[in-house]
Amino acid sequence: MVTSSSNPNPNPNSPDPNPNPNPNPNPNPGSIVMHDNTVGTFTNDPDFTWQLRNLNNFVSLRSTYAEQEIGIGVDSPAGFPNLKIPSAVGVGQNLLGLPGDYSPPSRFIRVFYLKEYAMLKNPPKTVNDSITLATGLLNTVYINKGTVAAPPGELPDFTQYTVLKIPKNSKGSPEFYFKDYVNTKWRKVNLGDLDFTPKQGVRPITYLLDDGPLAAPPIEDVTARFVNAPDHGKIEL
Repeated sequence: MVTSSSNPNPNPNSPDPNPNPNPNPNPNPGSIVMHDNTVGTFTNDPDFTWQLRNLNNFVSLRSTYAEQEIGIGVDSPAGFPNLKIPSAVGVGQNLLGLPGDYSPPSRFIRVFYLKEYAMLKNPPKTVNDSITLATGLLNTVYINKGTVAAPPGELPDFTQYTVLKIPKNSKGSPEFYFKDYVNTKWRKVNLGDLDFTPKQGVRPITYLLDDGPLAAPPIEDVTARFVNAPDHGKIEL
C-alpha cells in the first residue's frame, strides 16, 4: 500500500490516541511512504499510522455475547424475567461503542472490527462466501446522497461506485466486480479474457459506470410466483 505523508493527527487541538515522541512516521513530509497493510483496511484520511494507533481506543469491543461481570448486579422489578440488572437485552451489545458515523476514522474502525469478527466466527469457505462477506462489509460504509455534510462550496460525499477484486477464479483468472450508486447489482469483468497488449491508434474502451435507474437487468418482479403458486394452503412470507 502506498500513501503520501501528512499530519498524523487529524485534529491538531486533540491529543494523539497513542502519543509518540516522533508522531510523524515520515521524516520527509509530502513524500511517498510504503506500508505493509496487515490490518486489511484503509481509508483516505488521516495518516495511516494514526489510524492504526486509533484501533487501540476500541480494544474493549468483543466478539462474544455481552455479559455483566460476575459479582455485579442486583435484583430489580425492572429486570428481565429471572435476570439481574444490568444484563444484556437482545443482541449486539458486544459492539457497543463501535462508531457508526461516516468519517474516515470511524469507517476504518467499523470495517476492521466487523471484518475481524466475521473472519473469526464465520470465515468464508468459498469465493461466493467471500463476496457475500465483502458485500456486507462494504454496505456498512455505503453513503447515501444527502447524509454527509460538506463544507460550503464543496460537493457532498456519496458512494459513487464500489469494487471487488478476485485474484483468481475457478479457472485461475482475475476478476473485477463493480456496482454504482444507482444500480447496486454486481457486474463482473473476467480480466483473463481481455487483451491488455498496448496497441497504437486504438482508442481506449470506455464504460458508463452509472447506467441509470432500474438499469438492466431491472428489479425482478416475482409476483407471479405467488399469484400462480400451487394450492398448498396459505402462503406465508
